[in-house]
Amino acid sequence: MNGLDTSVNGPEVKHVLKASLDDGKNDYYALGSYDIKKDVWNPDNPELDVGIGLRYDYGKFYASKTFYDQNKHWRILWGWTGETDSEYADVKKGWASLQTVPRVVVFDHKTKTNVLQWPVEEVESLRSNKREFNKVKLGAGSIVPLDVGRASQVCDFL
Repeated sequence: MNGLDTSVNGPEVKHVLKASLDDGKNDYYALGSYDIKKDVWNPDNPELDVGIGLRYDYGKFYASKTFYDQNKHWRILWGWTGETDSEYADVKKGWASLQTVPRVVVFDHKTKTNVLQWPVEEVESLRSNKREFNKVKLGAGSIVPLDVGRASQVCDFL
């Protein structure tokens, strides 16, 4: 549990330093320690320091942020993923990226060289009331309202 809350510090605490690089839309991270008195970051492996080696996701994943959930004692990672549409299509539709599924992130105590992540458990309940829309006809530019239930279900776990 040490290190999940950023107020925890000390020589035995591992820290994750993260960088979002815009050139390839990737998020890199490095594990290491932070000397609060000297205000110095010390990577465990300088060859895999931030922006060089370890990535949270090897797809189009960038601009991530984390927060610590003090009730569940876990750190949640959110990020963005780009689509493969053309720039012209993005401008026409008015948006270009999607927010990813929130993930729990923990230090891998077995290898001590990376972090592990998986979707938060609440994601499993998002599609629990399966609904099928088999007979919906869509035309170019059409808008068809669908009864999908409560739209706030995505935020129920926050």
